[in-house]
Amino acid sequence: MYISFHLCIAVLCLFHISESRLDYYSILGVKKNATDREIEKAFRKKAKKLHPDANPGNEKAFSELSNAYEVLKDPSKRKTYDMYGEEGLKQEGPQGHPYQHYYGEGGHTFFSFEGFDFDDVFAHFNFGGGHKGNKREQQFQSSISFENTIVEEICPKNYNNTVKNIRVLNLYYFFMSNSRTCQSAQKGFLDTITKFKGALNVYAINCDKHSNFCNKNVRSVPHLIAYNNASPDPIVFENEDYTLKLEIWLHKIMPSELVEIKDYKHLKDFIENQPITHVINIFI
Repeated sequence: MYISFHLCIAVLCLFHISESRLDYYSILGVKKNATDREIEKAFRKKAKKLHPDANPGNEKAFSELSNAYEVLKDPSKRKTYDMYGEEGLKQEGPQGHPYQHYYGEGGHTFFSFEGFDFDDVFAHFNFGGGHKGNKREQQFQSSISFENTIVEEICPKNYNNTVKNIRVLNLYYFFMSNSRTCQSAQKGFLDTITKFKGALNVYAINCDKHSNFCNKNVRSVPHLIAYNNASPDPIVFENEDYTLKLEIWLHKIMPSELVEIKDYKHLKDFIENQPITHVINIFI
């Protein structure tokens, strides 16, 4: 009887622990074998319903939803969670603050913010509820500036004008003034693009000032896209490394034509058969 009593206590304790843990799959409403696409689709659907603008007073549910998505969308975190649960994620070290997402109408994604408290996110966007950020957020102010750089900050109207007039390559950098992620990326971004001074035009769009425009065009900040004169479609920089990876990407998308001239006759034929003037570099 004594053993049975203790066994009962142990079972009850385990039940209590399992009940207190959050089931990320249940929160998103997907099966454990759900694909990445199914997880993203489920998140978008629930985010619309649980976002504080649509469901005020229930910020906790939206925060739990965002946290569940942050884990399950990452293959490494998802694997750890499947094997060890939340405790396994904690053992891996600090996870940082979850992305806070909001998906607008028509399938457009708003923003994902990394490095902000939940209060910080809504304070930056003023989602119509007059929500004020906490004291720590108010003390954190932007130091992002493009003064004395090759970057020109523009408004949406100028964005449309510049896209229509591309000489070689245009870059468009979407950022937020109070985003720590943007601040972390800024130095590497500026150092890298300065290496290409004269070969491209660089424009910046402040999503604090132009949130409606960013709502329709940007998934997360910082966000970088390019247009070149070879294609009407935007080219998206899908990497977080704004130093070496960005430099490699720029070299790859920069319009160029390399012709190897083997001898004088080849050079003469090449020049005579060109419909337009070319700049030719001769390496000896």
